Amino acid sequence: LQSSGALVSGGSHRRQLTRLSLGDLHGLHSSTKGLLGRALRTDGAVLLTDVPGLDEAAGGALQELSTCVRAVPAQVRDRQGAAEFGPVVSTIGAGFKRITLATSSL
Repeated sequence: LQSSGALVSGGSHRRQLTRLSLGDLHGLHSSTKGLLGRALRTDGAVLLTDVPGLDEAAGGALQELSTCVRAVPAQVRDRQGAAEFGPVVSTIGAGFKRITLATSSL
């Protein structure tokens, strides 16, 4: 069990998220259970480490997401300035193409 480098900011202070390994969760001792409960109540998240195959799966998912985003037509604005669905494509720096996609939940 350890603190991670990922920071959660809240107001004027910043704290580190709790990091748990998959092995910590399999053994779920009372101290780990208490730490997990506090972290979820306080931060709403923990960092889970040492998950077999996760790095490869995450890399593959990001590659697929890139392919998917590039396949969606770029965002355009209508005459009233309202944006239609799609990623925003812009050129930055020395001709680098930047594709931005944002989501929200209600």
